[in-house]
Amino acid sequence: MSEFYDVLDQDIEEQSQDDKRLAYISKYRREFVLCPSFIRKKDELPDLVWNTIKFNEPSPNLPDHQGVYAFSINVEHGSLPSNSYILYVGKAGDTTSNNTIKKRYRDYIREARVQSRPKIHRMLNLWAGHLTYHYAEVPNGVSTGDIEEQLTTIFIPPYNTNDFLVEVRDLLKGASIL
Repeated sequence: MSEFYDVLDQDIEEQSQDDKRLAYISKYRREFVLCPSFIRKKDELPDLVWNTIKFNEPSPNLPDHQGVYAFSINVEHGSLPSNSYILYVGKAGDTTSNNTIKKRYRDYIREARVQSRPKIHRMLNLWAGHLTYHYAEVPNGVSTGDIEEQLTTIFIPPYNTNDFLVEVRDLLKGASIL
């Protein structure tokens, strides 16, 4: 495998400065699917009260309770309009799991340093300093998995690869989005 990387590295070195710049810029490109038919599913969600913190905030006061969460990029500046791009949606706990919002947050802090999930590690590091962690508690007995599935269907986050409604996942694969 090392020989393969050596050849690849040599080819990269031989690229023009403009090609290297284009490659650098393109690593930040993500496809966002905002389909009105999927967005209408928001009306099927239970009432959720969302809280927001900057990701990587030291010792945030997070609940030891099950819920759902989302990562977004927010570029905050007084001269910019409000903006947000949902990158990833997940769940903490479920009807058969005791995981909590606080524990999942800590898992992601660790993942930013140790690469056990390459796609998530990349997300956390590409947009370090611009990520926001949104979370909402879900009552015991309510499936966080079902809510996660609805949220991923609404937003089609670029870093989610599973957790979509089966029909939606098949459509996304057919459209070469997943």
